[in-house]
Amino acid sequence: MTKLAGLLRAVNVGGTGKLPMADLRAMCSDIGFTNVKTLLASGNVVFETENSQADAKDMLNAKLTAFFEVEIGLFMLNADEMSAVNDANPFDDHSPSQVGVLFVDHMPSEDDCKNAKGLADETLISGPGVLYVKYPSGMGKSRLIAPGSKTGTMRNMNTVLKLTTLLNE
Repeated sequence: MTKLAGLLRAVNVGGTGKLPMADLRAMCSDIGFTNVKTLLASGNVVFETENSQADAKDMLNAKLTAFFEVEIGLFMLNADEMSAVNDANPFDDHSPSQVGVLFVDHMPSEDDCKNAKGLADETLISGPGVLYVKYPSGMGKSRLIAPGSKTGTMRNMNTVLKLTTLLNE
């Protein structure tokens, strides 16, 4: 059995992208995933499967696409990958709530990062399949549109740490 974390893009508790976490757990159970747990109400799910990581992603993506009637974006990480993201945090001397981790399909260039729309006091650094963003003034006050955010999904370091813990239990 492999333990995996699925991070859904643009999922929330209300408005566009609404997906109750009970429905997400049910989708995963219907596929045959076991020990399904969701974290927060923003599209984080951890489960065990006998399928390969790629097959598990395809299976969950198909369920989500049928539910939303459009592909929403899904990132699937195993324990080693999530631990690497956690361990490579270049801003570990800052509050985890002020560090965002943008999971991306394609790593933005340095120029894209330097010229990001709305960039003020934020700092962007590439990591293992992610873009780390330090928000010294807080994520809620930032106007940054991080490169890669259109198809990526952001989690703060608190969530990354919790997902890492769940995957390594």
